[in-house]
Amino acid sequence: MTDPFKDVAPRELAWNLRFRSAVLKEFYEKPELRAGCIELCKRSFTFWVNAFVWQKNPKKKAGEAAGPFILYDFQERAVHKEPGVPWPGEDPEDLQDCGLFWCIKNGQSVVIQKSRELGISWLCILVFTWQMLFHNNRDFLCVSHNEEAVDDPSPNSLFFKIEYAIERLPSWMAHFDRDAGSGMSIKRQSGFFGNPSRCSTITGSATTARLGVGGRATAVLLDEFALVRDDKKVRERTAGTSDCRIFNSTHQGMDTQFYLLTQTPEIPRLTIHWTQHPEKRLGLYRSAQPVEILDKTYVFPPDYKFDQSGEPQGGIRPGLRSPFYDRACVEIGSKTGIAKEHDVNPSGSVAQVFDAGLVYELIRKHCTPWFWEGEMDRQGEGLVYAPGGRIKLWCHLNNDKPPVGRYGAGADVSLGCGTTPSCLTIGNADTGEKILEATTSDMPPDIFAIWVKNICNLFRDEAGQPPLLVWEKLGIGIVFTKAIIRIGYRRFFYQTNEMAVSSDQRDPEDPGWAPTPKNMLALMEEYKRALLNREFLNRSEMAMLQCLAWRYNKNGYPSFAGTSNQTDDPSGAKDHHGDLTVADALAAKMMGILGYKGVQKETRELPMRSMLWRAQLRKSQESQESGWVR
Repeated sequence: MTDPFKDVAPRELAWNLRFRSAVLKEFYEKPELRAGCIELCKRSFTFWVNAFVWQKNPKKKAGEAAGPFILYDFQERAVHKEPGVPWPGEDPEDLQDCGLFWCIKNGQSVVIQKSRELGISWLCILVFTWQMLFHNNRDFLCVSHNEEAVDDPSPNSLFFKIEYAIERLPSWMAHFDRDAGSGMSIKRQSGFFGNPSRCSTITGSATTARLGVGGRATAVLLDEFALVRDDKKVRERTAGTSDCRIFNSTHQGMDTQFYLLTQTPEIPRLTIHWTQHPEKRLGLYRSAQPVEILDKTYVFPPDYKFDQSGEPQGGIRPGLRSPFYDRACVEIGSKTGIAKEHDVNPSGSVAQVFDAGLVYELIRKHCTPWFWEGEMDRQGEGLVYAPGGRIKLWCHLNNDKPPVGRYGAGADVSLGCGTTPSCLTIGNADTGEKILEATTSDMPPDIFAIWVKNICNLFRDEAGQPPLLVWEKLGIGIVFTKAIIRIGYRRFFYQTNEMAVSSDQRDPEDPGWAPTPKNMLALMEEYKRALLNREFLNRSEMAMLQCLAWRYNKNGYPSFAGTSNQTDDPSGAKDHHGDLTVADALAAKMMGILGYKGVQKETRELPMRSMLWRAQLRKSQESQESGWVR
């Protein structure tokens, strides 16, 4: 959406202040010109903001806390961007980003994922205020996570921003009922702004149970939506309020409706990252060894300590840093805080169970495409190659049979109604490798048990025994337990007291593994050690990436983000339903019980003609000449 008057007001601070002073003087002395100015403001949001709007940021120094609101280019983009229309200098991945005016005009919701302190809440409020002041029959609803965040004297509230902006407009343009002036008279009540001359309003509300019921709005702003406690109900109940809902927030993990919205392709996105801010990107560089300077115009101090760790490894702009970002890391003091405030990194914005750096390192070093994919044959007695099949193998078949080995298997059971997948992992204790990954989302637990049995029976050790199998036995796992016993599979894990010193407390009538919080904590810590020590080499990139969704909940126990709050799956193990991660961890546990053997050691190839390479070559030649080969 083009704005022909966007450059009328200058952007440089000193010139902008002179321009504002001259404009106010001109229209004070010549009242007959005011109607033309108001018409210009009606046509150009950018002109209105850059010429008349003031803002307050208490975080700045006293002399700079209040000042003129002058739109940055990335803020103009957030307002005027049209999907599919390139914006100068934007990342090609963001081509489909949608601006606020396009969404309001077309009745389309948008999810804004952003870094902190980029003025986006201010921007959304100003869009609503501008429409209320200059356009007829517009009704807007502002929602935040509590009452104080909506309408409170604090500068952090949404309505403070509206009141602050209107109070500082010239009185011939707009004023509150309590003030004198010849312009539009704006009504101000608790949780309400109204412009009777335009029949336009802005209403505020906290996220209560009856939010949105019966009301209608031109657009709804759901500010800091990731912080909303009843986010699922709020999303449901505002769906009928407006066709345009603006979900604006930083990320607070992956178990929020806000994160789910960012993963919903039908809902347009608008991504705003700190690297788009012209002041925060000064001295932009890429963290690596060696460092890559991207902002060639910035002069770094001679003793500047560049970060060479490769952080941040997650988020939408991995590896990018600047002096601003480096200072923020020191001030915030934690990776989760940085991921939440600046990286636009949902998986890193909570206390993660698995270190992201380790996960990405293991992906780079060990993950490979599967060697084979397919299905079980109709008789359930063999494997049939099929592109896109549900069974993936990281081993070579000999006469359609897997190699002989000591196998451990882990299963994660779901309801089988298409919501979440049931998963099976098989690993070879002789090599320390995961060699099978099988997933299905449409098998009831009793049918899944038959499928698991048929697959496991193909993998045998030298004595002809199938894998040592374990599964989650609570919730829907009870159905699986009864089925796997009924169909005659007998080599499985029996529940023991995880904290006991002795393993003699087995209950022969209690097969399977109970995902209690303490057991889950022990399992994930054990799995992390197996990954770290390279005792379990996971070849599946998809499974490794899923590890990033695991976090510690408020009680300190592992929880899989994106289940309990996102789905109505009635499985009894919702809070522990981590699909592939649980299956992998259980398989690794079984491999540990069997005893790891011949675990692959990482070898580092020496650069050719390096000093170590020459020394190794000379040592090898000397050994061969002397008749000894080590």
